[in-house]
Amino acid sequence: MLLIAESGGTRTRWILTDKRKTLPLDGHGLNPNSVDHRLIKKELSRIAKRIRKYSVDEVIFYGAGCGRSAPREQMMGLLSAQFPAATISVYTDLEAAAAGMLGNRSGYIGILGTGSNAGYFSGKKITRTTGAGGFPAGDHGSGAWMGLRMVQDAETGRMPLRLVRAWKPAIRKSFSDKQPAAALARLAKLAGKKRKDAYVRSLLLEAFVLYHSYYLKPLRIRRNSVLALTGGIAWNFRTELRSFLRRKGFTLLRFYPDPVEGLIRYHRYLLSRRK
Repeated sequence: MLLIAESGGTRTRWILTDKRKTLPLDGHGLNPNSVDHRLIKKELSRIAKRIRKYSVDEVIFYGAGCGRSAPREQMMGLLSAQFPAATISVYTDLEAAAAGMLGNRSGYIGILGTGSNAGYFSGKKITRTTGAGGFPAGDHGSGAWMGLRMVQDAETGRMPLRLVRAWKPAIRKSFSDKQPAAALARLAKLAGKKRKDAYVRSLLLEAFVLYHSYYLKPLRIRRNSVLALTGGIAWNFRTELRSFLRRKGFTLLRFYPDPVEGLIRYHRYLLSRRK
């Protein structure tokens, strides 16, 4: 069977599939740049035990933080240790977004979740990308960026007192989390419950401006080109983000909660073509 993983900064969606059936599993985000490798090993061991009654002959891992050769090879090694009989492939989260949202069609793709990036997909491969470095040096406008700004504003008095009081327990908890980017992104999710508040509207606008400036504008996206977006911030704030991007001239916008359903279809199609 084929084991597919779509891993962001906060969550990993695992899918065990063949030509007929699919078994979904959920797990923690496994970005090798921000998660201790002992925790990654522990999580992979947990997943392997959950599916040990099945024969896994191929593992395809799409993950945030796997763009450079060193973390990609580290992830391949960790996966190989848990699935020694399987063929292992590791790709980026942007490649997951392309395959899951566009399939074999060309277009622009963007991720705005715990982290952030964007690129152009030719229909066969990603030929241009923007965004590197990860949090905190990169990931501008992302959930992690928003959460960090919320912590800073709460500590420096820039956040309204009513919101500080409402969010104080979550803000305090984020200080000691072993996965800081994921913890900060969870803070950003709280903003969705107060989206009409002037502070939250201002925070969202700043995040969208940064995302556009760092990741979309450098791509020089042609008018009437498809832009497909995924990630927790893009999806949960899609109404606000759609309005912002339309003011910037984007007309063909598509939003997805995640690329998993499309990935399943894509890889099942590839499986069906194998003898």
